[in-house]
Amino acid sequence: MRFIDKEEWDMELIYRFDTKETPELVKVGGKANSLILMTQHGLPVPTGFVLSVEFFKPWFDQIKETPEWQRVVNSSPNKLKMHTEELKKVCESLCGRRNCRLLARKHVPEYFQQHQALW
Repeated sequence: MRFIDKEEWDMELIYRFDTKETPELVKVGGKANSLILMTQHGLPVPTGFVLSVEFFKPWFDQIKETPEWQRVVNSSPNKLKMHTEELKKVCESLCGRRNCRLLARKHVPEYFQQHQALW
């Protein structure tokens, strides 16, 4: 697993719902974009944040390098479910809930120190 270096922090990895700027949809996804927009328009949205697509890039890159990923991509319809289950196990080993929290804290520790109640 590769952690993001300080030099790479020029891109946004975390967007708070109460950000003044609206991130592009491709950077945060539809649900997060909607929550940010609703907050900007004064609708009642709980305090929160979203991890950007870029935040997850190191994990996704690592997953795409596995043989399990290639089996899913090249799978016939009758073996897709089996290969997907194998890939799911790889993903869980890399990004189980506890592991993701720990890895996320390593990426941006100062943010999580300030917002532990959200995580």
